[in-house]
Amino acid sequence: ELAVTLDSALSFVASQIPVTSQTGLTYLFAVGDLGVGECGSFFIETFLDCAVGIGRTHTVTATATPDDICLTPDPQWDGASIAVQAVCEADSVRFTIENEGLGGMDEPLLSIIVEDQILGRAIEIQLGPGEIKDITHPINGKTLRLEVPQSPGHPGRSRPSVSIEECGNSTGFVTIFPQDDADPFRSIHALENGLAPSANTVLAFPKGIDSQHFIKQNTDIEYLVVFQNTGEDTASTVVILDTLSHWLDGTTVRQGASSHPYSLAVNNAGVLEFSIENAALPPASQNDTASIGYLKFRVSQVPDAPWDSLIVNRSCISFDYGQPVTKPQYVHTIQKPKVFSISDVSLCTGGLYGGVAWESDTTFFENTPLPWADSFNYVQLDVGEFGATVVIDTFVNLGDPMNGWLLENDTTIVENIDLGAGCDSIVVWNVEVLTGVDEPSFLKHLSLAPNPVGDHLRLAFQLSHSLEMEAMVYDAFGKQVATLPKTSYAAGLNQIQIVTSDWPNGIYWLRLNTTAGVLSRRFAKQ
Repeated sequence: ELAVTLDSALSFVASQIPVTSQTGLTYLFAVGDLGVGECGSFFIETFLDCAVGIGRTHTVTATATPDDICLTPDPQWDGASIAVQAVCEADSVRFTIENEGLGGMDEPLLSIIVEDQILGRAIEIQLGPGEIKDITHPINGKTLRLEVPQSPGHPGRSRPSVSIEECGNSTGFVTIFPQDDADPFRSIHALENGLAPSANTVLAFPKGIDSQHFIKQNTDIEYLVVFQNTGEDTASTVVILDTLSHWLDGTTVRQGASSHPYSLAVNNAGVLEFSIENAALPPASQNDTASIGYLKFRVSQVPDAPWDSLIVNRSCISFDYGQPVTKPQYVHTIQKPKVFSISDVSLCTGGLYGGVAWESDTTFFENTPLPWADSFNYVQLDVGEFGATVVIDTFVNLGDPMNGWLLENDTTIVENIDLGAGCDSIVVWNVEVLTGVDEPSFLKHLSLAPNPVGDHLRLAFQLSHSLEMEAMVYDAFGKQVATLPKTSYAAGLNQIQIVTSDWPNGIYWLRLNTTAGVLSRRFAKQ
């Protein structure tokens, strides 16, 4: 079976073979059994929404089943298998990373987010089996791309990635990077809408970054050869001679989609000869659309080609065995390898890092060229205010300790919190001591667990009667880091879970505002 998933801007019109089922934008086709080396093809007609902006990228994905990899798994594979998705949310994009494998990651993996073609963020992930991690990133008008490696030894050649363009207003960046379709059972075609390619030309995917078309080592290249009969008579035979670069492995050529059936031969010099018989291409002057044809093929690089190597692919197109009408070429440059790391740095306001005084939280990449790679260090600066003061109103029952003090009367406690970066934060506690008469009857039990907290904080409380309550969490600088909106809670035991995985280590305060009073508790994150 073959599952074809259309872009949201494409509407299905018709196909040469019947659709067996449809789920959303995915259409399933029963293609039957294929023998070893056997090929088949059929056409699908779609309609592009006229309201879509010019230059937008549209993606069609084809996945063949069965898609099992029959080779024995590598012993070092931990059983994790990563899948990624992306969705627009107001002014941000939510990336979802899911471990669909049966095993958990043995070691953290470093994922990166690219803004257009610039590195924007790095995140370490380590997921258990079935675990999901959501990452929100601001759009800022950019095309965003998430790349996540598979665990070492993962079967196949998958390189999970997802690009999302429709949330911003930039275009042309999706196709400069490779799609996650290196496995033989999946093919992804991404192309910008707009004017048709020039007659008799060759395109390549990924297009590569900048004018030098930089791509990574060991990245497959898919070539799209577009030919057009610009002569004065109908062309019956089209011959395309394609000379592969010596940095491409001719034994890995995989034939792709085409407008016409063709035969392929490879000579000893590594030249691919595509022959199309009975093409029946009318002259462009008579029927411009029908005069155009195309074919695609995919090829792998030789392993670990030297960086700065030029991958030059030349095509020679001729009609009816005449002289070549054009000799188009496409040139890629092997990009210097990149290595990534993450640094968390805490500073006081005005503190120096890299010779610069910083006043607010900042993130950026540092690039250090090395002989064998470009080293990128993702720096997360947490800048705290010197002498920041937080005032918290709270109460305790008579005889209960407050930060180690047994209080008998209303009082004010001033704490000096060392934040570990030379900055101190002052916390002023205005404590009301409740006597038996004033003791709050609404709260029978309150607990924070675990403390210190890890990725989640669980708040459990038992109420004597229903009431409205909102919760807020402050860090040691007095910055509000989380808010739970005002909600009605029923009498009895209630539980709230707060996600703390993205918070830096330190001291935090939970403040509960209720219709019957205010309560605060301190906890730590580590």
